[in-house]
Amino acid sequence: MKAKSSYFIVLLFLLSSTVFSAEQVVIVTGEWAPYTSKNIQGHGFTAEIVSAVFDEIDIKIKYNFLPWKRCELYVLEGIAFASFPYHKTEEREKQFDFSDSIGESTWKFFYLKQKIQKDVIWKKLSDLKGYRIGCSLGNWYDKVFEDAGIVRILDYAPSDELSFRKLKAGRVDIVPTDELVGWSLIKRLFPQNVKDFGTVNKPLKSGKLHLMISRKYPDASELKKKFNAVLKRIRQNGQMDKILNKYM
Repeated sequence: MKAKSSYFIVLLFLLSSTVFSAEQVVIVTGEWAPYTSKNIQGHGFTAEIVSAVFDEIDIKIKYNFLPWKRCELYVLEGIAFASFPYHKTEEREKQFDFSDSIGESTWKFFYLKQKIQKDVIWKKLSDLKGYRIGCSLGNWYDKVFEDAGIVRILDYAPSDELSFRKLKAGRVDIVPTDELVGWSLIKRLFPQNVKDFGTVNKPLKSGKLHLMISRKYPDASELKKKFNAVLKRIRQNGQMDKILNKYM
């Protein structure tokens, strides 16, 4: 415990000049193209929306790209103001605040057609017990899958990319992720094999995406109010649609 405490004290000290600057805000995010990525100009469309809002507030953003579990930890500890894009869940709302919606997402199960010849029919998640599911750490579905009693068929990896590599190698049967993210990964990782993949017709989830906001970060509540006010304005004046249309 002492080692962990010392680690956070040192980390907070190193970041303090950034964290407590009134002219700069720390935001952490991960690789989830096309929503967010350090390898995309503008860092993806949700990042462009977030950047557009803070430009109008006249606050610079310091983006740090990290594994998703670490993003959540940094926000929880108040090292970062927020992370995005996140779905609201009951578990997350116990520890974090959320902005108004910065986008929408539809999640589906991806599969390899060579291994699964027809659509996977399911009504309840427990219907999937015959499949090995490739999951990535730090996602909203952890508690959902646990409650459904299918933990034993889950095969976790640090990222969606590694889960899709497992899928291609036949080590897992289906992989849940956002539909845009899944196809983006497939086109980048396996450009010659895009037609070999499919998605299950029934969505796993459809919903809105948000900034997941720290309750410990300085002036977080006031920043959230300013963010939501400007977000509403850029949605109404069409600026948000212009950003989205660049990626569609």
